[in-house]
Amino acid sequence: MVPTPPKGTTLTAIPRIGLGTARVKNATEVVAAAIENGYRHIDAAFAYGNQKEVGLGIKEGLKRTGLARSDLWITSKLGGDRHGKEDFAIKETLQELGLDYLDLFLVHWPMGNTTGKYVYDYATVWKEMEKLVRPVNGTRFIGISNHSPAQVEEVLKEATIKPYLHQFELHPYLQQSDWVQTNFKHNLTVTGYAPLANTNPVHNLAVSDKASGRAPIVINTPTIQKIVQARGCTPAQVVLAWNLARGVVVIPKAARVEHQKENIATLEQCKLTEQDIKDVNALNVPLRLYRNACGYGLTEGCDQK
Repeated sequence: MVPTPPKGTTLTAIPRIGLGTARVKNATEVVAAAIENGYRHIDAAFAYGNQKEVGLGIKEGLKRTGLARSDLWITSKLGGDRHGKEDFAIKETLQELGLDYLDLFLVHWPMGNTTGKYVYDYATVWKEMEKLVRPVNGTRFIGISNHSPAQVEEVLKEATIKPYLHQFELHPYLQQSDWVQTNFKHNLTVTGYAPLANTNPVHNLAVSDKASGRAPIVINTPTIQKIVQARGCTPAQVVLAWNLARGVVVIPKAARVEHQKENIATLEQCKLTEQDIKDVNALNVPLRLYRNACGYGLTEGCDQK
């Protein structure tokens, strides 16, 4: 079953570069500026705690550009403490964002924590998510995030409406090539979060000394710098272009206008060769920056390549 887009919707597929909003300060201006600078895809979540500011940014961005809501793709996510309250959660999210509908609503994590204990209720949650695919107070598409191979298989087995997309951590230090291809074989679009790896100072400080020794800041590596010189791209563009060449949607954070313009221009300005891609492939560690997923048992079978 493919949901019918609301009348006037112009985007039929997710834009390949979006703006991540996790931990983004001054989100209203950041989001508004991003739309002004060409972004048509905003990635939000209840868990980020800034959806009201993101929503105001969307409103301001549309005002500045003269665009319609239907020109944008807005993604949000079901919080773990909202499992079992899916209908309430999407209405709450829409109210915070100031929207009538979402383009995509993801199950942020496969386990809920409504009782103070983690419960792996993803199969039950998915059946409730299917009820949210509707033109008013709902979402055009539904998807998953941070699910393990076994969990994806179970969701697909039980689903009446198949997930549109699976979002998980992907960058040159955590490439998960086999896992990406498996998702593609299931007809799932893949979005990679943290696509610039430990370029973000938050992630650079979060990794252990041992991990940092194995994985210097990715944009500073000789491999990336060599490609920068050969292709005339920026380091960030090279890293993003590598994932884009694999067919992965990317959602880097970018609070500064110059970084927004740099990132959104990647598709047009940075074309990698097959050898470039092979060279970046050789950077795989694997190094997972969001390590909490390991403790939840969600990475089994994902990190080999």
